[in-house]
Amino acid sequence: MKKKIMKKLFKIILVCIFIIVSKLNAQEWVNVHPVFDPPGNYNTYNGMFLNKINGWWVENFPGRAWYTSNGGVTWIKQLDSGDVWFRDIKFVDSLHGWIIGVTLPSPYVYFILITKDGGRNWNKYSTPVIGCLSFFDSLNGFAGGDSTLATTNGGVTWQAQTIEPGVRFVIMDIYFVDKKNGWAVGYSQRFSDAGIILSTTDGGKYWKINEHPSGVTGNAIYFTDSLHGFVVGSNRPYYNGVIKVTSDGGVTWKTHYLPCTPLNDVVFT
Repeated sequence: MKKKIMKKLFKIILVCIFIIVSKLNAQEWVNVHPVFDPPGNYNTYNGMFLNKINGWWVENFPGRAWYTSNGGVTWIKQLDSGDVWFRDIKFVDSLHGWIIGVTLPSPYVYFILITKDGGRNWNKYSTPVIGCLSFFDSLNGFAGGDSTLATTNGGVTWQAQTIEPGVRFVIMDIYFVDKKNGWAVGYSQRFSDAGIILSTTDGGKYWKINEHPSGVTGNAIYFTDSLHGFVVGSNRPYYNGVIKVTSDGGVTWKTHYLPCTPLNDVVFT
């Protein structure tokens, strides 16, 4: 039973691909040699696809944004911001998208870039410390950094949400099952090298601690429904990959330690 569960988990982790996928379902993966416009060598950092053909990704430094309309075969540069670091990119449809960035070097200034025409033009706004984004639609969304934040005007302004007292943390990822029930994952600053999983049942107005695993930090979280969820990250001080799994809505979590580098993302189709 444990072996079957682990196989299912491995299929949805897009990390350590060469080790894991080649042993399980190598025929499901195709190596694409993308063409860039303009040509060059670029550093993929974070990205997303709306469907099978339309997608975006950003480089961390220098900050550049790229777009594909043919499933990743060719990529067109839409934005080049020079000496800044892009941290996350999100689109809710073919027109409305956001990029979170920070200016370099110190003093660091965080900002958000917003597009309403599919990435052809971007407007820049200052923000609090933000590292990850989650949007319901073109106006309403959440962000995480050293707090959880909400916006109702498409990311132009952000309001801090209420957190369970005494919690200091850095949020790495936010995921909502619906407009009421959401999850956030990262690492706490209250205990050394401790991870944290937060949950909300009122649309992000109040966040409480769901899990506070010692020695495990979370990088990403994904729920397929209100009960079944996955957190991926690393264990300290060894920095190996970790998967935490719940099937009861976060009441209990099972931890699986993997013989690979830290895991950065998890997605189910």
